[in-house]
Amino acid sequence: MCKVKPVNLDNIPTLARLWLHEMNRVFRDRLLEKVDINDFDTLLRKAVVNKLKLDLNEVFSKEHILFADFMDKDPENRI
Repeated sequence: MCKVKPVNLDNIPTLARLWLHEMNRVFRDRLLEKVDINDFDTLLRKAVVNKLKLDLNEVFSKEHILFADFMDKDPENRI
């Protein structure tokens, strides 16, 4: 999250999607039990609504949450 350029974050829901992406990579990917994964997903959804004050449909409007810079050939444009 620290490497993203402001120009790549055009709105608050995009920032929330980036945060969710990082939470999934850092924490959710390490969970093994389905119940733990479901509980984690519920905590994230609650945080989006209660703490970030965003609509879930707006944040989860994309099919997949994915942020990466390995496809950009120009290193200057990378996150």
